[in-house]
Amino acid sequence: MSSPDLKKCSRNGLHRVCKIIPTTVIRRALQLLENSIGDRVSWLLHVSTPSNDQDEEYLGLLPTEANEPMLSLIWEHIAILRKGTLEERAEAAISLGYITQDNKRYGKLIIEEGGVPPLLKLVEEGNEDGQRNSARAIGLLGQDPQNVEHIVNAGVDEEYLGLLPTEANEPMLSLIWEHISILRKGTLEERAEAAISLGYITQDNKRYGKLIIEEGGVPPLLKLVEEGNEDGQRNSARAIGLLGQDPQNVEHIVNAGVGAIFARILRFSPMRVQLVVAWAVSELAANYPKCHEYFLQHNVVELLIGHLAFETVEEHNTYAIASKQDMSIDIVVLDNSDTRNEEHKKCQVLHPRPMKTNRTHDMRNVAVNTILENLGKNRNDRSHEYKDNTRKEIAFVRSVKAKEFDDLVTKSQMMVMVARALWYLCLENVAICRRITESQALLCFTKLLEEDEYEVQYISAMALVEITAVAQDHAELRESGFNPTSPATQAVVEQFLKIIQCPNSGFLIPSIQSIGNLARTFPATETRMIIPLMVRLLEHTETGVAVAAAVALTKFVTRTENSLHVNHCKTIIDLGGCTQLVVLLYFGEEAVQFQALILLCYLAMNVPDSETLARNEVPIVLEWATKQCYFTQYSSLRTLLQEARQRLKICYPRGIC
Repeated sequence: MSSPDLKKCSRNGLHRVCKIIPTTVIRRALQLLENSIGDRVSWLLHVSTPSNDQDEEYLGLLPTEANEPMLSLIWEHIAILRKGTLEERAEAAISLGYITQDNKRYGKLIIEEGGVPPLLKLVEEGNEDGQRNSARAIGLLGQDPQNVEHIVNAGVDEEYLGLLPTEANEPMLSLIWEHISILRKGTLEERAEAAISLGYITQDNKRYGKLIIEEGGVPPLLKLVEEGNEDGQRNSARAIGLLGQDPQNVEHIVNAGVGAIFARILRFSPMRVQLVVAWAVSELAANYPKCHEYFLQHNVVELLIGHLAFETVEEHNTYAIASKQDMSIDIVVLDNSDTRNEEHKKCQVLHPRPMKTNRTHDMRNVAVNTILENLGKNRNDRSHEYKDNTRKEIAFVRSVKAKEFDDLVTKSQMMVMVARALWYLCLENVAICRRITESQALLCFTKLLEEDEYEVQYISAMALVEITAVAQDHAELRESGFNPTSPATQAVVEQFLKIIQCPNSGFLIPSIQSIGNLARTFPATETRMIIPLMVRLLEHTETGVAVAAAVALTKFVTRTENSLHVNHCKTIIDLGGCTQLVVLLYFGEEAVQFQALILLCYLAMNVPDSETLARNEVPIVLEWATKQCYFTQYSSLRTLLQEARQRLKICYPRGIC
């Protein structure tokens, strides 16, 4: 025999959940029912024929009450709590309180007989006396620690039916199912509330996020992102981002089609929605690097670059808006389809052109020209889709026009989130870094470094570190994206050097790292300015800065990484860098000692005949280093030390080494 079939919704379809009950259990239950019925029939016969010795109005007690006479009074008060008027229920609540106060065992009976739910219901909906009396009764019941758990778990619903077998081990499932059901069938307002609730559930426990994924919560969330009102779109996008904080969930979100939906939001929706979507993209990209290419294929990266340009550059064009004059446009309607197709091929811009102004800025002008030129090259002819997309294009124009009226706080948040998303997307991704450099978004990040807000400055600095790190290992990207004659490269380097000249800057280390990553791109004329600044930073009191400076200088003097390594070594030695490295090696912290020793080895290998090295007893220092176990435990450093000492022995065969 089986219980009624229960159906639950999951991402894999409908599953039938059954529970098998053994026949022996059924026989025992039937026997207990028969005994109970027999007891009550005997009681009815007894009370219906009173004896002469008994009071005619005395009806006797049920067998269950014979051992516990207080039960009848408890049942009576609980029945009044459920069905009586507000005044009667208030009286019943105070009576239960007195019963509990007299004997803790009676409190347990009230719990067992279901007295807590009607008391809680009276607290919620009763009059003032009823609320006070029922709350007092709850407090008195709670004086017994064994009762508290029942009170906490009690509900106010009289028709509570218990949990499904699948929910017994995971009580949160019922709440998740409820919210997912609302997401599928509720009104837009109800769906918005359900989305924010799922976000809170995910935020509290990552395991609940996996349950939401397994129970099919992502498709209705994405549907709400696409078609909901503004609050619903923001709440559901936030829930998607919170789900994406677990790397195991991101693949499911990607397979559900998040890329195309987010791309549409980034094109057509209000900025308040777009900034949440940009944040969600950053979360997915930060926790699941495999999705970077996916977002690139769905034009999410290109749209984010366009938004970054919109927030940092006054004049720019990226997507198609047909116009013969430089003015803002509300709606574009072309009468002739042939003319429309021809114009659509020619004009492809992300945002409408603003009115011409007299304000100019060199960096902004460069960004305008390069963004227009390079992003336009990467687009294919989509004129055959124009008829189907006319309404979307009009909505897009309106959404762009509305950006002019967004408040400054929203614009600032949008700028931060877009920069954050691009930062995580470009991590170790050559294609995205190339797209950023081709669109000259480097200028946008450089512009953001000049902002007053720390968060956007930090994000921009870290994004540039990651882009230059990728360029360091890929010659093609390094040559095309960081050409020394490029205005964008010059602006980036100039900004970094300006930061490096301020020893107390909070972005000193990222700037040093970026300069080191670009060591191969600098001609000799520029390194004459850069290397002295780096050598000076070896004396910095902060260990992290000294380590970053030593690492950056190592990239300038490494034979395999820089063709001008010999010239750079001589410059470092002439500037007194050798002396400072010896001091760091003897007296510095462990982290800086390693980097100082590596740099000193390269100096000895590239310029072994330098008299300055001999004067600073570098051969003796290297011999000392070979006897330190915390240096020689690394095979690569041990090999480097041996090679440096061998080169010095050639120049000083008589025994300085």
